[in-house]
Amino acid sequence: MKIFKDKELKEEINGNVLSGGIVEAGETKIVTFYIQNDNFSTLQALSFITKNKEVEILEFPVELSKLEVKPLVIKFIADVNLRQKIEAKLTIKGRELWE
Repeated sequence: MKIFKDKELKEEINGNVLSGGIVEAGETKIVTFYIQNDNFSTLQALSFITKNKEVEILEFPVELSKLEVKPLVIKFIADVNLRQKIEAKLTIKGRELWE
């Protein structure tokens, strides 16, 4: 599975660390990433988890067919008092179904 910053799948994210960039104090930023199943199996029962309290996962794919691409929508929430760069380490769980 690969994660990209863009719909054209040109800017791959390495290490499953998602960045919302700089978010102004008390503001939120919604960013859409793209998940690609680069396997020849179907991925099912997917879950996306982060321990960062400043990050909320709004939308994610539950299933991806082989080579399919779907959006992953993340909300980055800055602390009320800080202008900061917000990043989140993403853990992905699921199962592979070989047909």
